[in-house]
Amino acid sequence: MKKQATDVYIKSADEIEAVVQDFIEQYLGLGSIKRLGIAVSSGADSIALFHLLLPICKERGITPVVMHLNHGLRAESEEEALFVTELAKSNGLLLATETIDLRNRKPNNQSLEMSARNARLRFYGDCMQSCKLDALATGHHANDVCETLLLRLARGSGIAGMSGMRPVTLLKVGDNQETSITILRPLLNIASRALREWLKSRELTWHDDLSNLDTSIPRNNIRHIVLPFLRDNLSSEIDSRLCHSAATLREDDAFLNELAGEKLNAIRYDKSLLVPALLKLPLAIRRRILRLWFFEQDLAAAAGFRSINDLLLQCETADSNWRFQLAENVIAKLNNNLLSLINPQTHEMLPEVEIAPDETILWGDFDIRIERSQGIEAQSQGVGFFPSSCSLDAKKLKGKKLIVRQRQTGDRINPTGLKGSKKVKDIFIDAKIPQEERDAIPIIACGDDVLWIPGYRISRDYALSDDKAESIHITVSKSL
Repeated sequence: MKKQATDVYIKSADEIEAVVQDFIEQYLGLGSIKRLGIAVSSGADSIALFHLLLPICKERGITPVVMHLNHGLRAESEEEALFVTELAKSNGLLLATETIDLRNRKPNNQSLEMSARNARLRFYGDCMQSCKLDALATGHHANDVCETLLLRLARGSGIAGMSGMRPVTLLKVGDNQETSITILRPLLNIASRALREWLKSRELTWHDDLSNLDTSIPRNNIRHIVLPFLRDNLSSEIDSRLCHSAATLREDDAFLNELAGEKLNAIRYDKSLLVPALLKLPLAIRRRILRLWFFEQDLAAAAGFRSINDLLLQCETADSNWRFQLAENVIAKLNNNLLSLINPQTHEMLPEVEIAPDETILWGDFDIRIERSQGIEAQSQGVGFFPSSCSLDAKKLKGKKLIVRQRQTGDRINPTGLKGSKKVKDIFIDAKIPQEERDAIPIIACGDDVLWIPGYRISRDYALSDDKAESIHITVSKSL
């Protein structure tokens, strides 16, 4: 069991080394990290991180790699890059560095701060792979915790947002979220002022970033205007109190996530959720279950408060079958009390499979049961909803091969009760089946003839001549 930290706001420079050693014992005690990236910007916090971790790495046989990203935003950037390069060189360390030009970035509706953050994460991901790192450390400190809590409070964040930065964070980055990053923050309980005092006492130099004085940037506004006001008018200990609040929120958030994870497993049905069971849970747990469920399926775009709230309201409607747009190209679907998500990034080519009476096959996410029967047994809730069943004329199928496959370009069916034929594509459009979901719906065919689309009419060419005729009964249901 991890031991409890004695304090979450360290003001004394004399305690810093013991706090960092404590962090290393707590999070690196098992020795799983052999190569550690150290993010060094040249500012006081990252320079303190560098000098604090260097002897620990040497003692534990960890190979440190210095990482520096030059954002190309200021005239001093080149000087700072040279400073970090010399720091790594003089200590005989590996250096990973990159220069970008954020000043001339293409417009993408992102703030400069967010663009810089995304660039750093991409750079970290590249370093994790190219330098074969097990983790990386950043110089975030207690003042960052205070600022983050106030910023996210202003944005209306919940517990997860306001609990702010964690001592250890696992992130996935890259276009397809293919790279995992473990970020360590050994200085998270230490005040910025204490770090500077520690550096001065050892005559260690650093570079101050003058852009941190620009109060048009929200974080700098919190740092130079809001927090000084709170110290003067509410409490001189406001920083310490905010850090304690964030630590409490982190513990609460971790416990609630663990509880939500247990409840998620209890109401899970394959990749779907049982909505009646979900709605019996407290609202706070419902929201967390959906958030965890979205992240499991790499659908973070749908995990915002508004999307989750809207989806819960939709789940409370009396309708038993529906589709609901959550975010761009992210769709939730309810079918027989089962809530599922459609991820457009997942596209699977499914095989053509021959099917025969008295067997059940698994095709994609479906169980397809074929039985010999007599007369008509049919069940239909509409295209895209399951289970669904039909009956075909056994005599007309004699000697022919029955198959299940994906839709094909030009597919048409001659539906019972209608004249002529209809494109399968148009049937999907009329049923409002999202394009990214259509390839997953099984098509029952015989040669080039489409016999049945689950939830739709069968082909009149294979319909039973009378209610007592021998039939082939097909049922398509979601696989367990």
